Amino acid sequence: MSSLARLTDDRRRVVQMRFLAGMSVPDVASALDKTENAVHVTCHRALTQLRDLLISISSHLAPP
Repeated sequence: MSSLARLTDDRRRVVQMRFLAGMSVPDVASALDKTENAVHVTCHRALTQLRDLLISISSHLAPP
């Protein structure tokens, strides 16, 4: 399972729109009917969750 798949639907959509599709915060907010602040907060939470997931995965892969 990919790290993106572990995010909530809302967080995954924001990350995909912002970073994979290259959309601006106002465009994402408009597309999802959210405020710009809500997009910023959701994006921050998603990136924090992704960071934590990747740290967890990498610690399992590191040699003892």
